[in-house]
Amino acid sequence: RCRARQRPLSYQETYISAETDTERILRVTTSPVEGQGTTPYVVAVASDVTEREKMAERLHQREVITHNVSEGIYRSTPEDGLVYANQAFSQLFGYDRPEDVLALDSEDLYADPAVRDEVLRREHEHGGVDGVELRFQRKDGSTFTGLVSSTVVRDDAGEVQYYDGVVTDITERKEAERALRASERRFREMFE
Repeated sequence: RCRARQRPLSYQETYISAETDTERILRVTTSPVEGQGTTPYVVAVASDVTEREKMAERLHQREVITHNVSEGIYRSTPEDGLVYANQAFSQLFGYDRPEDVLALDSEDLYADPAVRDEVLRREHEHGGVDGVELRFQRKDGSTFTGLVSSTVVRDDAGEVQYYDGVVTDITERKEAERALRASERRFREMFE
């Protein structure tokens, strides 16, 4: 096909390796060559792109998974603050796109920015937090109660590389608990 068209042609092809009996993905590029006084021929270069394609598929699957969950998933670093947020995380805070949240100073997401320092202290001390209730602030200034769990990832020298975490909006649950306590209090008062 390449020689008939007189232009380069690139395509991917899957084959089974006879040596290892495994499926491999090749990226093949062919180019026609016409020499002076020689028979035209085609030069082909094949590259094994199996690992690259598998990595791309894993990244795609991770994006699909983190996009479809209702919990806000994030990664932050000591130097850069937020470096990753899924769609649910951005929506929890009233933003349309994760990129909008990543542009913020993470301190701006807390209803009380001083609380952030305490959370960081606990994360450093315990390697993360599990099920901590915090008040957060949305883009429009309204607040919500979030249940936060996080893990601190350190390098071999013990330095913090990043924090991975999940935020779940539990505002409705907290309001239901308050209403139930008020109802129980009224019920007890009726019989005292």
